[in-house]
Amino acid sequence: MADTLSTFSSGSSALPAEKPVQEPGSYIDRGSPLPESYGVTRVVLLPRDPHWMFSYWEISESTAGDIRSRHGQDIFAQSQAVLRMHELDSSGRPTRHIDVAIVLDANSWYLKSDKEGSGWYIELGLKGPNGEFILIARSNAIVLPRGKVSDLTDEKWVTIKEDLEKILAASGGGKVGMGSLELARMLAQRWEMLSQVSSWRGSGGVSSFGRPGFGGPQAGRKFWLAADCELVLYGATETSATVTVCGRPIELFPDGTFSLRFALPDGNLELPVKAVSGDRVEEREIRISVHRKTERS
Repeated sequence: MADTLSTFSSGSSALPAEKPVQEPGSYIDRGSPLPESYGVTRVVLLPRDPHWMFSYWEISESTAGDIRSRHGQDIFAQSQAVLRMHELDSSGRPTRHIDVAIVLDANSWYLKSDKEGSGWYIELGLKGPNGEFILIARSNAIVLPRGKVSDLTDEKWVTIKEDLEKILAASGGGKVGMGSLELARMLAQRWEMLSQVSSWRGSGGVSSFGRPGFGGPQAGRKFWLAADCELVLYGATETSATVTVCGRPIELFPDGTFSLRFALPDGNLELPVKAVSGDRVEEREIRISVHRKTERS
């Protein structure tokens, strides 16, 4: 009993100290720590850049015990650990090998290739006192990247100033180069319009556009057709010029191009386009006339 009491210093309490109160929300669950090993013998090879590779490995206790039983208990101490680099040809066959001395306990190593874009796999092993190579594990095969622009090219690249701007303008973009928010709003409006068109099924022929006579399903029928069209006006001039369409000034893109989208009602539509040079000395004008006639049956 005296021995038990002597474990407490004089004046101290035998009650355990209270744990500090943790502030709400201060705990961060970082998950379980990664294990130092997984008990599996393997070596992995990864490409780093056109000339360097990275490898890492693990040797399980069972593999180490098997090597000692076959080659002697001191085989690890008496041998040099190496990574044997095998270069592969275009068909995946090994053509030569290079031995790189390593420290086995490092568990990882950088390897340099003398050829960019070449294929490799490695073998982790020991070089015994008699020069014998004792294989421990073989890696996956990799191909290093080339240190130049790819030889592969697409058959056709989109021409931004010609094709893409026309496509965006024709799809309702109005002004090419709009911000992502403006573009998202435009797409949402177009989607709403198409949704309203689809809602005509069973709507009794009422136009969702609020435009009488646009069309719709006949009473008692599900078959229907909707069609409309719009007008896209585009062009280009000197970047310093001032351009008006129908007498109203428009904003040019940095390269001097412009594109506008118009509703196209039935009848005649006149679109005079006028450009005045930056020094106000010259001017050019193009008048475009469009006639639309819609027939329904």
